[in-house]
Amino acid sequence: MASNTHPRSILQLDDNCLYAIMSYLSLPDKLNLAFSDSRFEDCIKRFLRKDIFQISEIRTNFKEAQIEAIFREYGHMVKRLYLDITNQKDIIYHHLANVHCRDLEELYCDCSRQAKVCFQLITNSSSLKRFKLLSCYFSENVQFDEISFELSKLPNLTSLTLDHSNITGKHLLVLTKLKDLSLRSCFDLDPGHFMEICKSNKLHTLNIEGCRQLNNVAFETLVETQVDLVEIFVGNDYEASNFDIVALLRNLRKFSVNLSTFEDVVRYLAALSEHKGGSLEYLFARDLHRIRDRYFGYAPVEERFSEPIKRHILKLRKLKILRLPCNTLVDDDFLEKLPKCCPELEIFENNYSSMVTEHAVMQLLKESKQLAHIDCAGDGVLDFRLYDKIYQMIKDRNTVPLKLHITYRDQIDLFLDSMEYKQRKQYVEVLSECIRSIADPTQKRTAAVNKCSNLIPTENSSLSTSQEISFLEFPDNVSELIVSYLAPVDKLKMLLIDNRYQALVTNSLREAQIDLNEFCRVFTFAETRRILSICSRYLDKMYFIYKDGKKPFVYLALMESYKKDFIQVDVDSDPENFMEDNIFLFD
Repeated sequence: MASNTHPRSILQLDDNCLYAIMSYLSLPDKLNLAFSDSRFEDCIKRFLRKDIFQISEIRTNFKEAQIEAIFREYGHMVKRLYLDITNQKDIIYHHLANVHCRDLEELYCDCSRQAKVCFQLITNSSSLKRFKLLSCYFSENVQFDEISFELSKLPNLTSLTLDHSNITGKHLLVLTKLKDLSLRSCFDLDPGHFMEICKSNKLHTLNIEGCRQLNNVAFETLVETQVDLVEIFVGNDYEASNFDIVALLRNLRKFSVNLSTFEDVVRYLAALSEHKGGSLEYLFARDLHRIRDRYFGYAPVEERFSEPIKRHILKLRKLKILRLPCNTLVDDDFLEKLPKCCPELEIFENNYSSMVTEHAVMQLLKESKQLAHIDCAGDGVLDFRLYDKIYQMIKDRNTVPLKLHITYRDQIDLFLDSMEYKQRKQYVEVLSECIRSIADPTQKRTAAVNKCSNLIPTENSSLSTSQEISFLEFPDNVSELIVSYLAPVDKLKMLLIDNRYQALVTNSLREAQIDLNEFCRVFTFAETRRILSICSRYLDKMYFIYKDGKKPFVYLALMESYKKDFIQVDVDSDPENFMEDNIFLFD
């Protein structure tokens, strides 16, 4: 039978295939699909249980009547709500969320001076597990202890972020299931309340950077009670003088610090190298360049602290992620020792450093067998112009592929569009984004909102974007299912587009019946030769209609070279002389 070349509707794909395709769409595009046909409704319901429902995306892509319909139809399915309200006009969307989104598990509020709008949502969401305030700029008359009072009524709350607020902590004492707590720059946090919070919860992550009132007893209580704490964010602007005892936390694996003096940098790192030298996996020392600026003109002071800082870092033998952004202390000697001292290093950020050379960085790439991400952007040493050399090195290294984070912009778009790069990116991929979004999942940003200081953490899903996605980036099972709906001749066309389709297409040709007449009509002789050279061993069945005067002699002659691969040849309208004319195909 002749193959069917008519295009098939996407609606004929099964739910799993539709779901995989829709996962690459933004939330507005998914909702538009749901409005276009009821076939997509089951898929959108699944997405609304895992995707973040961001109000600003809805507001900018739909009219008011459509927005009301969206909330009315799908609001009760939303589990993760991003509430970004910047002016009084947006209150209508808060009202719609209050009425229809009553089964939330995660709530992210970026409400600026309208912080009180989240009160009712918290009250209505008794199943809330995660709450996060995202804005850094709140009106002074907003009392966050009132919000924390509402939060204290949530029995299932496990993750709480109240950064840059005037919270004292008095209502949080009753919470007992907290795992992740961030109180960054909460200047009014009472040390007594903080100690009670520590006694009531077994935390996994904690951010107390900038909580100035914390004293020695508070830090001692923290170390005594938090036996499960894995990650901590700290500073040095405390009333406490013993803040470096956080290195004694039993299960500490990730350490992030923002300091103001070299003395305190050395103090923290000395404690970590002594107590966590064989267990710490993540180190992030932020804004070291700002400390250096304070010592401007005092080179001996910087030199005095530079060596101990580097020495203590190199004692952290289990480091997998090392982030030293804008660090002027790292030099060639440090990079030479790093692969030997930290052999498990996977991610290294050392951008805008003025003391490293190309040779040292290339040597680091060669010897660090597990290194998967490197960010040396801004130093003029490592950028995509060295791509050929880096590519050969990583290919010869024969371990994990490398992602190269850069900021050099000149001609990069032309380079990234080149066929040579596309063929080599499986070994070395060039990224123009900073390494932060890779190294620290809690620092990703939403696509639509850029003003927040922190990104919404997602455990097993991310915000979808409308970025173009290659067909080859679909999961194999999805791609194979889509290809299975194509006619055989259309599958063969894919072979002429890109060699990377070869494995995908040939796997689906085993049961296909190829019409020789379509070869004549669709492909040139040269194209036919190329297709057969690639996949003749996968073409088990050949079929054609013989019509006198239109015999595809040259194509039959070409087929003769590959006849050993065919196990079935079907002929329609066979005149008496057909076998005599074409016996070469069957002998």
